[in-house]
Amino acid sequence: MGRAWWGVLVAAAVAVAIGCGAQLKSPQAEAGAIAAERERQREFALTEWMRRQGRVEAVAARVRVANAELCGDDVRPYLGMSVASTADFDEEMRPAAARVLGADAKPRILRLVPGQPAEQVGLQLREEIVSVDGEPVTSTTQVLARVAAHREGAIRLGVEREGREEFVLVTPLAACDYGVVAVADDDVNAFADGEDIGINTGMIRFAENDDELALVIGHEFAHNAL
Repeated sequence: MGRAWWGVLVAAAVAVAIGCGAQLKSPQAEAGAIAAERERQREFALTEWMRRQGRVEAVAARVRVANAELCGDDVRPYLGMSVASTADFDEEMRPAAARVLGADAKPRILRLVPGQPAEQVGLQLREEIVSVDGEPVTSTTQVLARVAAHREGAIRLGVEREGREEFVLVTPLAACDYGVVAVADDDVNAFADGEDIGINTGMIRFAENDDELALVIGHEFAHNAL
């Protein structure tokens, strides 16, 4: 299960996309046209961040699971999906998140990591999570907390399908409890803060293949685990 990174990181990506460059005097334009262009740029920034974050999460999944026994108490159930609602985005990004990702006020699956438990049992993008282990959930925070509290065996997820709740059993993997996120920064760098790991977009581009990216992520995991 991914953490709720959306708001801060996507806002940073948008700042890079639309906030850089010299401030030149430009021809006058209608306010509506300017607002529409800003929304297009937010959509582009969000799409690009999702693409990069998808690569980072897919590679990090291998490292998280393979090294769980080295992470001591920093281990949690891992499903290989990210859940979010519009409340998890900065206010200015919410319309773009709705258009690009199908986000709304409900906790929905907005990313599935290929080959991981959630995808393997047939969960789908944009499905709403309505319960976890029999407990109703109405927010991303509740979903994350109830998955983290699960101790053994399969997690029983309730998802809304065609107007009714259906139950899906997902057997989680044990994984290191470190968030791994793509950070909008062109420096070829990565960092760890004891809890989470940031991989700059410059580093993501620099890594020629996923094995090289996995080496970078593993190095940062070691900083957190030690």
